[in-house]
Amino acid sequence: MKKEAVMIDAPKEIEEKEGLPPIMVLKGEV
Repeated sequence: MKKEAVMIDAPKEIEEKEGLPPIMVLKGEV
């Protein structure tokens, strides 16, 4: 469940690092 918290807690960081929208990261992580 840590992954879910990370996605919701820092979507901007993931978006900048991955270069993809938060929705794509959410589906990819989940």
